[in-house]
Amino acid sequence: MPVWKVEQPESGARNGSSLEIVYGCMRGDGASILNEYTDNAYYEGKGYFQLDSSRVVPGVGFDKVYLTFTREKSSDASGGSGDHDTEGVTEYNATTSTMDKPLETVEGYMTDWNYDLYEHFDKGHEEDEASLPVWWGTVSDRIIPKSDRKKYQWAQQKPPDDSDGIWRLIAQRTKKAEAYLYPAPVITETVYFHSRENAFARLTAVGKLKAPGYTGPYNSSAEFWLVTNSTVQKIGRYWAVVTDYTYADGGWDEDLYQKES
Repeated sequence: MPVWKVEQPESGARNGSSLEIVYGCMRGDGASILNEYTDNAYYEGKGYFQLDSSRVVPGVGFDKVYLTFTREKSSDASGGSGDHDTEGVTEYNATTSTMDKPLETVEGYMTDWNYDLYEHFDKGHEEDEASLPVWWGTVSDRIIPKSDRKKYQWAQQKPPDDSDGIWRLIAQRTKKAEAYLYPAPVITETVYFHSRENAFARLTAVGKLKAPGYTGPYNSSAEFWLVTNSTVQKIGRYWAVVTDYTYADGGWDEDLYQKES
């Protein structure tokens, strides 16, 4: 299929944000040229091919094919929405969130908040009156004094009885919870790409310590940020990498989480 470029200069004619390239071809071959492009697909150096504004115009002895590419204005990195002409345009958004933390991590934690206290009664003394130890309600761990280890036990379920006697509940927990909600701000970073390959290449930091490019009022050191979610999705004409960075004001445990290399 002989094809030749009609429009000069080689870059084509520009009109605002549009680029139009005109080709000539043998009669009836214009549709084949249009079929080489996908509507709203990005073509490097040209922009997005617009099928609805491209056309084939029959001429005397040959056809003219007008191919229209539209380059959209980019959004700046501070946020917003719309079209993004530049590869890697980034937006940041913040949401309030919480995480579950063990009750034991609360400052001033007391064991009786979420553990029951059981007392052991020897056989023949099952009906004896219960006796609360002096340390009940004042300790922050389940280590029972050596002198009382056979007599008392912290538990959330009744311990099994033994051949020497039974365990009896003598003090119920004071808080019906094992965890509490703790503030965990999340900054969501959205990066737009024309190339699917470039987008998928960003999926490398899930479960690792990495700070987003913008941290707002929070500490910007990597150990304070954990990448908790990362997805690639098609948004209009673009491939968008959406990454959630979750903040911990005391930092994440670096024995459990590694920094992104």
